[in-house]
Amino acid sequence: MTDIYVDRDGMEIRLREVIARIDESDATLSDLPSAPDAGIATSIIALIASAGAEAAGVANDATRGLSAITNDVLDDMTVKNEEIADHIRDIEEELDGR
Repeated sequence: MTDIYVDRDGMEIRLREVIARIDESDATLSDLPSAPDAGIATSIIALIASAGAEAAGVANDATRGLSAITNDVLDDMTVKNEEIADHIRDIEEELDGR
């Protein structure tokens, strides 16, 4: 049987670091200057810049969502491990009683 160990504290630290970087990215995106006047290309430059900023925002939101899901999974794993250990103890007690 293979044992898998998840370092919950380490995962939470990593997730906080990721969220801090995402927050920095969002702050940088909100500080983007308005489009310069480049003549006929102005509208296309603005479109490209806004599309890039929107895509980065979507990626940031997805990362936040994955972080929240990861935290929920870690919580669930802790509960599940405790439940599994309880069941194993119950089975051992039944087998020892026979």
